[in-house]
Amino acid sequence: GSVFKIVTLVCALENLPDVESRVFDCAGSLKVDDEVSLTDSGGAGHGRVTLQEAFAKSCNIAFGSLALELGPDKLRQTAERMGFNGNFLFEDLIVYESRFPKDLQEEGELAWTGVGQGRLTAVPMHLAMIAGAAANGGKMMQPQMVLSVRDSLGGVRDRSAPKVAQECMSEEVAGILNAYMIAAVEEGTASKAAVAGETIAGKTG
Repeated sequence: GSVFKIVTLVCALENLPDVESRVFDCAGSLKVDDEVSLTDSGGAGHGRVTLQEAFAKSCNIAFGSLALELGPDKLRQTAERMGFNGNFLFEDLIVYESRFPKDLQEEGELAWTGVGQGRLTAVPMHLAMIAGAAANGGKMMQPQMVLSVRDSLGGVRDRSAPKVAQECMSEEVAGILNAYMIAAVEEGTASKAAVAGETIAGKTG
């Protein structure tokens, strides 16, 4: 679902120099070709929105348009750098592959893929790792089942240190993504994730 807009956003920030300053016109639907139209949830348009507002409001029109502009190769490259189309073989567990289609040819499918639909599949743990990378300066951390091992007297025999799985975006891009995810909770579709007194970043899917 729309959690994949995180990947599309990262790809746009890395490949479209002016993208942060753009304003998108969203009327609720956009004809891509003779057979496919992009639509927003409920069919209601968002009007004129900035990139951050489009992300916070989860605008399909804006992100489908970005996917069309970026093209299938750039979008796939970013997705694969963020862990799609490959398994994670960690010490404590295996995170099986989230899949980005390798044969995107139709513009209609490309547009819907950019908003998180079509033939995409994603593993929840992998999505959590991607979200965590936004909070860790672009470093995707390795999930671990054990924090520490204690003996019968309560003494710590072993403690697991945080481990980086891979770097999937620059610190600068991660900072922008982090701010946009905070806006999604404070001003957008992810408002149910808000916790009083805390700064929460998120994305609806």
